Amino acid sequence: MHRLRWPGLIILAAFLAVIGWLLIATTFMPYDDEGYVLLSLANFSEHGGLYDQVFTQYGPFPFLYYDLLHWLSGWPIAHTLGRAVTLLHWVGSALGAGLIAWRLSGRYWTAWFTTGITFGYLWQMTSEPAHPGSLIALITAIGLAGAVEALLRSKPVLTMAVLGLTGAVLALTKINVGLLWCATAGAFALLMTGALEQRRRGAGLALLGLGVMPFLLMRPLLGTSWVFTLACIFSAASAAVISLQAHSATAVFRRRDALGGLIIFAVTGVGIIMATLTHGTTLNGLINGVLLQPLRHPVNFQVGFAWQPLWSWPLLALSLSIVGLWRWRPTLRSRLTSIVAGLRLIGFGIFLFHLESWLTIRGVSQVIKLALPLAPLFLLPLAPTTPDRYRYQAIGLVTLMAMGQLLHAYPVAGSQMGWGTFLFMPLFVIGLSEAVDHFSCPLRMAWASAL
Repeated sequence: MHRLRWPGLIILAAFLAVIGWLLIATTFMPYDDEGYVLLSLANFSEHGGLYDQVFTQYGPFPFLYYDLLHWLSGWPIAHTLGRAVTLLHWVGSALGAGLIAWRLSGRYWTAWFTTGITFGYLWQMTSEPAHPGSLIALITAIGLAGAVEALLRSKPVLTMAVLGLTGAVLALTKINVGLLWCATAGAFALLMTGALEQRRRGAGLALLGLGVMPFLLMRPLLGTSWVFTLACIFSAASAAVISLQAHSATAVFRRRDALGGLIIFAVTGVGIIMATLTHGTTLNGLINGVLLQPLRHPVNFQVGFAWQPLWSWPLLALSLSIVGLWRWRPTLRSRLTSIVAGLRLIGFGIFLFHLESWLTIRGVSQVIKLALPLAPLFLLPLAPTTPDRYRYQAIGLVTLMAMGQLLHAYPVAGSQMGWGTFLFMPLFVIGLSEAVDHFSCPLRMAWASAL
């Protein structure tokens, strides 16, 4: 990434920050999640005793984080601090997504385009300032961008360290999001560790783990239509992604690299837990607040969204059929690349056609219905070669992480849908860039020969 291009992204970030502040400073939602979270944050900062004396549904990391910001800035934990910090999270998440697209596509325009659409897609930031969701978005975007950069630089130890660190912080911010991150990171590690025979066994374990995970996670509400559909489509799409990665992947990690990631995860988690205990929280309160209470949440409160069977299942069938032909009929790949590239462009056209609705909760749910069934198609390489040794593996990592975080929409498919799906934005822009190159290359060659 050329250093001279960074000022352009900084100017874009400043422009988005101005727009974001005008929006976030003039929005107030009547259900006032903002007020509830701010009261919990302020009470913890003043009295400590999280879970024992201060009620919250979330992990301890956001409380330590805001307490540190309060101490460093001297600002009271109130609306101004909460909204300013949320704005930084918002812009930072968009920039993180833009950097992922830039690094994996090699196209500077993808950084601008991805940053802009991700910023607009995360409009939910205006509804619930100070909510841990904005912090989760920042952590996932920066963590994934760091892991992608380390992987492309052929630094496996650093890659696993970043994945482990991010997983621990997420788990102690919102336990289900952390578990989703760790599950997909673990599946990726299994696919990329050791010799060929080890990776084949790892692929089987990854396939079993991700296939069963949504049904275990969503067991309390599997009887509801939206939850069962989400679990089934996730399992099928993840199986296709794992099949592609297992077929084409080369060894990236050694066992000690994966062990290093686990050590970083454990050390980070223990550090956050010890800091929480020193602020007056009891071990019993911590276990109850972080582990036991979240298990009861789906039964007590859930918000779903309506799938469209007319589109979701046929799209999944189309996606799996193309992946199957790609995987087992290599002679057809030259034809399939044009089909895949065309489907990506059609998807972008649908995105533009429905652009206005994407800025609503209904629009975000539409992204889930399209993104999840079609995700494996964005892992199919349209170009035969690439200058980056691990680019294909890095795209696979982004695909798995985006799919895993999508399950954040369970059990409450509100703002969580946006926070859980925005990682699809860089993946789709990368796919769009490849599709444009695929169709424009023959035109460029014809033009050059004509001249």
